[in-house]
Amino acid sequence: MHKGMFELDLHLGVHKTATTFLQAALYSNKRILTESGICVPHHRQTRKHLTNPCQRRVDELRESSKLGERFAPGLERRVSDFFDELRNDSVSKILLTDENFVGHCGHVVHSGKLYSRREVFLRMLKDLLPESPRHIYLSFRQYDQFFSSVYFQYLLDVTPRRFVPPETFAQRVLERRPSWTHFIACIRNTFSDSQIVVWSYEGAQKDWHLVLDAMLGSKVSSKLDLRIGDGDPHIRRSMSGKAFHTFLQKYQRDGAQNALSCLGEIRARFDGDQSLGKATIFSADEVMHLERLYGRHLNELRHKLKDVRRLC
Repeated sequence: MHKGMFELDLHLGVHKTATTFLQAALYSNKRILTESGICVPHHRQTRKHLTNPCQRRVDELRESSKLGERFAPGLERRVSDFFDELRNDSVSKILLTDENFVGHCGHVVHSGKLYSRREVFLRMLKDLLPESPRHIYLSFRQYDQFFSSVYFQYLLDVTPRRFVPPETFAQRVLERRPSWTHFIACIRNTFSDSQIVVWSYEGAQKDWHLVLDAMLGSKVSSKLDLRIGDGDPHIRRSMSGKAFHTFLQKYQRDGAQNALSCLGEIRARFDGDQSLGKATIFSADEVMHLERLYGRHLNELRHKLKDVRRLC
């Protein structure tokens, strides 16, 4: 595969950690990035030409058991062509961003794990990249909020036949004991030549320039306009507790098919209603348990993964 003279960075997301906000900030400041020699293709373009072909190939290998045949005919050429289209003499850095690099929400919900297929997806991705990434950027979030938000996103796409009830998913999560430490260690081990840079969703919300300074350099990030309004299509409203409670009532009374078909209407009506607070799939005791677990894992990140750069 052709080796280009550019620095390659990856932003892995993940889902429900303001990845869409960061992507919107990058896209809306494209002129400044281009003038600075930074190319950030739209995540849909990256997904079409890199993420999805990689993951389809993994699925094909899994079904056929042809583990020795890493690449399908044309896959390497397709990825090479994608990078050739991004490169020109003025590009010094390519930053690829896609929360689906590690898998999608369905992989989380059906397994109860932090992306059950992350390792095999990332290995295939690494093998197809033209350069070893200089930096890998990713975020993490308090467990009950992350898994609840992932579940609500999953509801938007799931069919009634594949529907997993929230109590089933919550039980799977608790049984499998999630660990961001293990998740980040997997990425570090796969991309052993890359600098891993991580941040907490909670910390980054206080100052997104901490993240953008790391990704772009302070000279570039200081020029960015981060004023993305509530009416911007990139800003997604979180499901309210009232909306989720109404959905559950509909599901328990009329079944998954009817509840899912009414989800859009329910959210349009109740997402602005904060009378029941934030939506969660966990009980109050389970939330407390997950908060304690999250606190322990933050300490582990400091002491066990000292080569990982943590911003906040």
